[in-house]
Amino acid sequence: MSKSTKDRMRKSWLVLAVLVAACRASEPVASLPQADAAPTQRHDAEPAPRLVVTEFGREIDVRWLALTARDSRNSEFVLCFQPVGPVAMESALVVALDAQRIGSAAGHRVDDATWHRCLTVAGDDARALAEAAGLELARYVGRDVRLAVRVAAEAAPDAEGRRVPMKLVVRNDGAAPVLWNWGGWQRGANRHGRMRYTATRDGVELAVLGETISFGGLGTVKELKSGESLEELDDLAAWFDFSTPGLYRVHAEYDLTIVEPVPEFSSATVCPRIASECVQILEGDLEFTARAARE
Repeated sequence: MSKSTKDRMRKSWLVLAVLVAACRASEPVASLPQADAAPTQRHDAEPAPRLVVTEFGREIDVRWLALTARDSRNSEFVLCFQPVGPVAMESALVVALDAQRIGSAAGHRVDDATWHRCLTVAGDDARALAEAAGLELARYVGRDVRLAVRVAAEAAPDAEGRRVPMKLVVRNDGAAPVLWNWGGWQRGANRHGRMRYTATRDGVELAVLGETISFGGLGTVKELKSGESLEELDDLAAWFDFSTPGLYRVHAEYDLTIVEPVPEFSSATVCPRIASECVQILEGDLEFTARAARE
């Protein structure tokens, strides 16, 4: 075979190979299986809650101070703040969280030179307010006191249930004296302003009669020495209808405002005025039988 013939054959094979490759390239290519696409995630941050104070509808700058427990159950807290600029002493400063009105702040004096604005809020709302104000919630932890509570009938209930006198006794079983606030509720009161009750008759819960009325009143600080007792008297007939015969069970709660010793809180950031007025909620139970009136 001559050299020229071999060259022509080599070129023919080369052309054929190019044509085969071109045909294969034109064939559809099978798709590889694709993994499920990840869902699109949004990283938009939730807007922070906004706590504002207004005076006559105008927003004012304030310095948030403390959010302190008002009682030993942490059922209420007191939010304290100070306006940054001048405001009228008699102004009703309105506090709102995300445009929802929380309440109107009153004022209290901490010392001769310091005046706070304050607002009492429910314990369930306190966490959201603390976050919005940038405060650490000061929860009641405990107090170095030992108090024994007893509730007893002061006298037998009358036949018609018109009077059901009772007595609550609190004894200081601790070694140190306890300073406590007496009064502050008795002016124009229709019943004891520091007591609360629930009651049942033969296992059925009773409704409370009306609402407690009080216009404040004078108060004073008293000392309860070690081993001494304080007594509070009340008439349960001002709270419930006991005219139906049956077995009555009454659960009493008494708000004892202890000035000293001051409680321990979960945060060091507290209002000293509120800390010194933190209420110790004391409890006791009473049971008695009301009999039908004689004909």
